[in-house]
Amino acid sequence: MKHYIFIWALFPFLLALTACWDDKAAMEATPNSDLLRTADVAVAGDDTRGVIHVEANCAWTATTEAAWVSLDCGGGNGTGDIVLTLTENPSPTDARTATVLLKTVHGVVRPVTVRQLRGALLTVSPTSLSVPSLGGQYSVRVTSNKDWTLRSDCNWLTGFSTTSGGEVSAMDITFVCQDNTSLTPRTGTIIVETQDQRQSMEVAITQAAGELPVVGTLELQDCTGTQAMLACASVSSMYPVTEYGICFSATENPTTADPKTVVGTPAPEDGTFQTLPVNASGFTATLTGLTSGSTYHARAYAISAVGTAYGPDFSFDALPMPGNGDNPRPQFVRCR
Repeated sequence: MKHYIFIWALFPFLLALTACWDDKAAMEATPNSDLLRTADVAVAGDDTRGVIHVEANCAWTATTEAAWVSLDCGGGNGTGDIVLTLTENPSPTDARTATVLLKTVHGVVRPVTVRQLRGALLTVSPTSLSVPSLGGQYSVRVTSNKDWTLRSDCNWLTGFSTTSGGEVSAMDITFVCQDNTSLTPRTGTIIVETQDQRQSMEVAITQAAGELPVVGTLELQDCTGTQAMLACASVSSMYPVTEYGICFSATENPTTADPKTVVGTPAPEDGTFQTLPVNASGFTATLTGLTSGSTYHARAYAISAVGTAYGPDFSFDALPMPGNGDNPRPQFVRCR
């Protein structure tokens, strides 16, 4: 009987001890029963968005101390996504990492590493060029750590040494700017962009207007009445002159549509006019088929790729000058 009483006296203590063991087992078992699975995230250096996919069977929270990462939510209950907003990696040489800490209400912790690759690098130098109307070869320098392509938006920028490239520390690309044969300036653009089209750079090119030849004044050197020799003081041109001479008519400011004497003559082997060197001196030309005693107007002209330029209008009378065959010197008689 005493033994039974002793056992009944110990029963509350044994019950409490059993309860403690059950509570400890429950505390140890509960975190292990939490499901919290995810994976690390890697994004490009210029990506500004990422996603962490979370698989869970309980409530959880998400936090990060990285200043360049922000989360669209502070947690969830069960499976869900965390949308990350990132700033672009400013370093073109180094990747960077951040940690997003996931934690269940029962203490299960999962760190998620967010790795952002090095930032994109694309530079072009110079970013603008001013070139003369007379074309030539020029170059730009491209520096990039991604694949890139190059193109122009006009047909007078040609002859690029390359139109694409990969990761380079620096590459000089040559191109040809064609002559501007118009009388107005023009602009063109060279566009360099990464193949994913996330980054682009431009080179603005301004080319000066073309210039007409500069033609000097005329001077009468000799006249027989039916023909006259005139001299042009000077001709200069930025571009080669393909034809030059003197045009004339009975009215002011004659043009090449009127009678003319061409000084640049066709070369027999190819049929093209001889070119006048740049900044050449003047020339002479003989006008024929004149009517003796009539008044004529004449202008020197020069033609280049830009157009036709004329000198000032010059007028003269088709009269024999003293000393030529049509107007012999007068005979003097000695008086006694």
